[in-house]
Amino acid sequence: MGLFGTFKKALGIAEMKADEALDDSLNPVDKAKYNIKQKKDKLASAQKSFDKANTTYYTERNKLNKLVDTGKVLAAKKDEIIVAMKGFQAQGMDADAVRAKVGPAFTEITSQIDENAGLVNTQTSIKQGHEKTVSKFKEMIAIYRKEILKDENEVKLLESQYNMADTTSAIADAMNELNADGSSDDIAQLRAKQEAKQAKADALMDNIQSNTNVVDSIDALLMESKAINPSSELDMLLAGTTPVIESK
Repeated sequence: MGLFGTFKKALGIAEMKADEALDDSLNPVDKAKYNIKQKKDKLASAQKSFDKANTTYYTERNKLNKLVDTGKVLAAKKDEIIVAMKGFQAQGMDADAVRAKVGPAFTEITSQIDENAGLVNTQTSIKQGHEKTVSKFKEMIAIYRKEILKDENEVKLLESQYNMADTTSAIADAMNELNADGSSDDIAQLRAKQEAKQAKADALMDNIQSNTNVVDSIDALLMESKAINPSSELDMLLAGTTPVIESK
């Protein structure tokens, strides 16, 4: 292949891959709309060709109509020549004299009629051929236009569904990212630490309350013991006895 051929082939492959990558990167809705636009461009081109073919058809059909009209005029002229021949015969002119009188005109008009008939046959064939082409062309354009309209309506529907699916997908991705970003684990860990600290605080408060209860219990015992063996006026008063006042 040679170095140049290899290089050219490599460039071709690279270009093909670039086109594929570009195609994959395009929005599906935009791609569908672009394809429809291309179809419309082709339809417009086909319509121009149809218009030209249709114009040609009508031109050939008009030629045929003129030839047919010419044939009718020639036939009428031939009939007039026959009337003239009968008139000369009625005047008593013999056959040779009549033939000499109207023969050249009759021969000429007959020749023109035959020639025109040949032209009519040829033009009829041309007209019929164009008519079939135009009819088929028109049918194909109508089908193609109908298909484009169908594609447009389908793309409108799919575009709405695609946008909704795209939005739903984005929401789902966001939710997945939210679930996967560790925030839930952090919150759970924070909750566990808070609960552990709260449990520790509750235990400390319970311990303090227990110690308070012990102190209160000891105080009660002391009070009770003092009430049994009073050693002071206050104690006796608390015990409910009257102190003895010594005289001086």
